Amino acid sequence: MRVHISQFLESLSRVILSSLILFTSASRYGLDLTIKMAEKLKSIFEFLRNWKISKNSKILYKKINDVIKKPIRCLIKKEVITIDDEKILYKAAEVMIKENKGTLVVLKHKKPIGLISEMDFLKIDFNKKSLKQKVKEVIEQKMVFVSPDNSILDAYQKMSENNLRKLVVLEEDKLVGIVTQTDILTELDAFASKTIIDVGIPGLIMHAMNKDMISIQKWESVSKAWDIMKTRKSDFIFIMEDDRPAGIITTNDIIGQMFLNIERLNKSTVETIMSTPLANISPNITIFEANKIMLMLEKKFNRLPVMMGNKMIGIVTQTDIIDGIFSIIDEIISNIESKGIFNIEHTKEK
Repeated sequence: MRVHISQFLESLSRVILSSLILFTSASRYGLDLTIKMAEKLKSIFEFLRNWKISKNSKILYKKINDVIKKPIRCLIKKEVITIDDEKILYKAAEVMIKENKGTLVVLKHKKPIGLISEMDFLKIDFNKKSLKQKVKEVIEQKMVFVSPDNSILDAYQKMSENNLRKLVVLEEDKLVGIVTQTDILTELDAFASKTIIDVGIPGLIMHAMNKDMISIQKWESVSKAWDIMKTRKSDFIFIMEDDRPAGIITTNDIIGQMFLNIERLNKSTVETIMSTPLANISPNITIFEANKIMLMLEKKFNRLPVMMGNKMIGIVTQTDIIDGIFSIIDEIISNIESKGIFNIEHTKEK
């Protein structure tokens, strides 16, 4: 909460004025009349307070709607890497590594039919033969897409409904780009950086984090890590040294090693390919603060351990953060639309 000097002086002047009025009233008119005047004064101040909250609520309501109703045209990445659906997974892995992309748009007869991501590789077994499967055999048959004129809220809702982190963007059946969770969260961060919002206790990471932690000890094999990730349908696994997270492995790490030398990888421990050091966050920061940290990380981790002292108590992913932010936005909008106010007196431009 931020308190400006002008706000403090305003509050102080009210207290002084009230005290003078009450003191004068008590001297001239007696205690009964003074009590009535005090009650009247209190109702006036309450009216002014509610008016201020209502005014700030209207400002906040407009700002939120300006952001979430913004067309994704301004967010989409137009540089899209594609692959034909008849290509084998080995080739898809090669393109992903070469282009440093976690997702490729899949084409059939030069028309987009879906996406292949690192997550799709979890559908195959951990061996060289599996990499000879065709791309069309592992992708989802139904393509989820948006148009450039769809709003940020539309894109988020489609991602959430279909458990996706990226969407194909089509304009008149023509591929014009993709939009990602990161694109949306970057826009929401820009909004949060200009607006002070007290999210309260529910907006803390401790309420957004996932306590179901997927981990493995650092001396275990990469193939075992892959099996756990495949069973749990998770594109990452934390590497532990006893009770502390020492690093992380993602599907991207394993796909890169698969492509280079899958036989050697079968004999490797997770410690040899994990990413380290590992950034972490506190459970007591807000989801807006966690979003900013995640966006600023050089390695662009999309998931972070939540630490209480030396103990990992949970994990938070980009999906957890975007869901949490939109949940808060939905609550604010619902309160303003139903009650006319959202009880935040200090929501304003920084």
